[in-house]
Amino acid sequence: YRPPQSAMIDLLETSRMKQAIDANPGAVAQTLETTPLAICITNSEGKFAYVNDNYCRLYGYSREELIGQNFTMVVPEDKRQLMQDLHAKFLVDKREIARTWTVQGK
Repeated sequence: YRPPQSAMIDLLETSRMKQAIDANPGAVAQTLETTPLAICITNSEGKFAYVNDNYCRLYGYSREELIGQNFTMVVPEDKRQLMQDLHAKFLVDKREIARTWTVQGK
């Protein structure tokens, strides 16, 4: 068990990564794996569809333990509904929510 920690979205690195993907859409997987960011992609239900190595290292899980699980498993229990609601809002608004979040590892 790792105690809760703070996580923040690095908007500059996120922007750089999006530009790299736009410049070479065929290299999406390489871009996601080589960025220093911990990246996850969730489906519309909030379940992990993809996680990069940095994400696995940050939270202490293997890919196999994360894929198919709800992303709120890395959020303190008392914040899970809020995060699920914000995920639903993100799907509608299509805008990243830049804040500091409390998260927890395995």
